[in-house]
Amino acid sequence: MIRLSTPVDIPRMQGLVSYDTPLLLLGSCFTENIGSRLSDLFFKADINPFGETYNPLSIMRIAQRIRSGEPFVADELVEYGGLWHSMMHHGIFSGTERNAVLDGINTRLEAAHQELMADNCVAVLTLGTAYVYECDGDVVNNCHKMPSSLFTRRRMSVEQTIDVLESAIGALGCRHTILTVSPVRHLRDGAHDNNISKGTLLLAVDDVVSRHDDVSYFPAYEVLLDELRDYRFYADDLAHPSAVAQDIIFGKFSESYMDASTRSRMELCGQLRERLNHRFLHPDSDQAREFRKKTEEMKKELGI
Repeated sequence: MIRLSTPVDIPRMQGLVSYDTPLLLLGSCFTENIGSRLSDLFFKADINPFGETYNPLSIMRIAQRIRSGEPFVADELVEYGGLWHSMMHHGIFSGTERNAVLDGINTRLEAAHQELMADNCVAVLTLGTAYVYECDGDVVNNCHKMPSSLFTRRRMSVEQTIDVLESAIGALGCRHTILTVSPVRHLRDGAHDNNISKGTLLLAVDDVVSRHDDVSYFPAYEVLLDELRDYRFYADDLAHPSAVAQDIIFGKFSESYMDASTRSRMELCGQLRERLNHRFLHPDSDQAREFRKKTEEMKKELGI
């Protein structure tokens, strides 16, 4: 029989993630893809409390700040283009009012800090690139469209990436840490540089996982590039995975880290989410009222 794909082995740690597990997800836009699915299915998931983060050095600094819980102060914000920004945060936190920006940043920080205090917290760290941008010697999480002359760009070495990941994992102190490399291709770096960057991350992750029993690697990168391996599994930009590919990868994530009872509950929660998202043409009809009644009953049964 002709094979048209290369199956990728996935870890078997079923039971690690359940509906009782607080999850902290940090990393690239791929983190948002997986995290939004977990959140939609009513898992206790805190997704990127600093916004999307791509490089390991920024993830380490974020992990340390979440662990300390030290609030941000006004001096840590910069003004550019009529907006106040934090260089440790994504632009979604920026705004015209400095105090409002601080409030938004610190509210998310406090929530993530409390999540991390849970004894059974599991962290998911998704690495996007080994390239970092620095301003006055400090790594930035986002350049906020400031002049490129303000920043220097460099690629982290494998050894530096190992040290940074060790520090991030230590700072988080979670029961377990899942590491993964984002399959999103950074084509603006060029195909060659993107591959070197991803290779750096993969080598570092492999080293770190080999040292810890409470750290595992989920092969999202390999699933897309080796098992799926077809442009029909990419979005129109040919860099991001398509919705179908995201569903497949999330299915493998569930198979890796969730037991049968969690996956069964997840299926029911998916049905509930579909009901909650349903919109009636005639919301005052008897049919609509009966639908809402059954939806509320389902919520009560699931404890949501």
